[in-house]
Amino acid sequence: METKKLFLTIIAIVLIGSVSAKDQVKPISAIPDSLSQGAYSVVLDYAVECNVEASCLPYSCSFKKTYAVLNKHGQGDTGFVAYTDAFRSLKGFSGRIYDANGELIQKIKRSDLQSSEYSESLATDAEVHFYECNYGRFPYTIEYEWKIDYRDGVLSFPIFNPISAYNQSLQKASYKLTLPKYMEYNSKCVNVSKPSITMSEEGETVVEWEVENIYAIEDEPYSTELSASIPCIYAEPQEFQYGDYLGYQSSWQDISAWSYTLLEGRNIISEKTISAIKQMTDTIASTRDKVKRVYEYLDETTRYVSIQLGVGGYRPIRSEEVEKSGFGDCKALSLYMRTLLKAIGIESNYVVISTINERLFADYPNVQQSNHVILQVPLKQDTIWLECTNPSIPFGYIHDGIAGHDALPASEEGSGLVRLPSYPDSLHFESYNAAITLKEDGSATGTVVRKSYLSQYEYLSGITDLDKTEQIDFLRKGIHFNIASISNVLVEEDKLELPSITVSYDLAIKYKTIGKDIISIRINPFRSASSPRRGEKREQKIHIQSGFCDTDTIRITIPDNYVLSTSPRIDSLQTKFGSFTSQIAVEDQEIVITQKRLLKQGVYSLEDYDQLVDLLDLTSKKYQNSFLVKRKKSLK
Repeated sequence: METKKLFLTIIAIVLIGSVSAKDQVKPISAIPDSLSQGAYSVVLDYAVECNVEASCLPYSCSFKKTYAVLNKHGQGDTGFVAYTDAFRSLKGFSGRIYDANGELIQKIKRSDLQSSEYSESLATDAEVHFYECNYGRFPYTIEYEWKIDYRDGVLSFPIFNPISAYNQSLQKASYKLTLPKYMEYNSKCVNVSKPSITMSEEGETVVEWEVENIYAIEDEPYSTELSASIPCIYAEPQEFQYGDYLGYQSSWQDISAWSYTLLEGRNIISEKTISAIKQMTDTIASTRDKVKRVYEYLDETTRYVSIQLGVGGYRPIRSEEVEKSGFGDCKALSLYMRTLLKAIGIESNYVVISTINERLFADYPNVQQSNHVILQVPLKQDTIWLECTNPSIPFGYIHDGIAGHDALPASEEGSGLVRLPSYPDSLHFESYNAAITLKEDGSATGTVVRKSYLSQYEYLSGITDLDKTEQIDFLRKGIHFNIASISNVLVEEDKLELPSITVSYDLAIKYKTIGKDIISIRINPFRSASSPRRGEKREQKIHIQSGFCDTDTIRITIPDNYVLSTSPRIDSLQTKFGSFTSQIAVEDQEIVITQKRLLKQGVYSLEDYDQLVDLLDLTSKKYQNSFLVKRKKSLK
């Protein structure tokens, strides 16, 4: 009897001890100062374990992530998010919140999660499950544990990216894959050392990565994407099955051939549509113009709607369904356009591309690096790239979301990566030409003509969808005057291969007066630019993601009895990042302001940062600064 009591007491102590351990973690004060430096939050521990039995069987992954939230700025970076669809489901979840001393203050249950579709698709089986922590007593610790079950095959293992935000440090993280004995796999490590690879007693391959002590990265202006600087691991089986589709991904040629199999038997349209396409193109002489006419037909008869059901995330719906319904996603519309062109004897290629990643990993072939599909039409003297998702994009123009990006044409034999053309920075051009007449009370009226090309055209082209009142409101936000009004807006769009849009309007403004005799004139009320603080410590290389060129001419006619109060001047600076020139000249009673700014796309050395600051500083000042005009002194 005494032995039984003693046994029960020991069990109770063990149980109490285990509960206590679960109800307490290390205090925030235990975090090393080096990880707290510049951090809003710290990933204390992130562990992922995946056990895979075979490429075509279900498998599961368990996850555990513990954060320290140091201040209010880190609050938004430590929520829980899990994505599910036809191929993955959330099977377990729990969470806990601990105070600064490591004492448990709140448990988070599965029922506390919110769920919703995470796309605007017409049809989707994708859901996001999330938890937003609103606990506001900083600092504190939050911990999540969950499990994801994967079914219907393995296309890729979960991407391992333990850091998710700027100003977030990492204490430790681990990723463990247990794979069947004969499964060959690919992996790609970014900012992570090579894994340890061992064999289990059952003959399974065990691959383990570990990461420790990654310091917080500041969000610096003109820096590379965060993903290029933080640890990330990609892994996949070389042979896979996704739904009913078997594939290989030991090379990009394999991926290309697999993508092609998803199209087979889905490119049939009615004889009625074939006859209509032939009739509308028979009298057109050049192949290029035939393609253009079919592209216009696509715009006239279809619209974009996202469809992401099961394999439909990678496989397009049938062309005959697009023909009947008049809608489809990027995959379906690109295949439909390909089918229409095939009907008149023009070959084209279904091309997988990313609108996010300009470069794809050449040494890591993987379907999931891409998120979009376009069409390539190779002609004898030219290659046409077609954005079928939005056929209102000017024919032959390669828009900013794909220009210069790597892409993969789907091919029965398999194809390698190709790179789309891009445009010189100087062609991303915009100009303001303004003629303004100034009165003695500081009021002024004039006309403005704004012309934008290529990426600057893309930004401005949405104005064609606005009504007159909305157009005025949009244009008014870009004019830096307290008192300004716009009228008589006229919009002209040229959908050429190098497209442009011209917006002209009448402008009434009020300049600042100083006393009765002086008027302050802002040099360029249509532009603004920010400049980083000089002398700030910087850690990252400089990345100018998009280059462009702006050239403005503003002519201000001043009253006859007024003059420029300072001498005309020219300010100019040439750097490896680009150049800026600003000139103020006088022609009779007209003050002429001309400014030109060129910013060059590229990645630059950290040592050149002061040059960039010089350029941006001059640009900002010469856009925002003012000069004075004053009344002439009368002769006595």
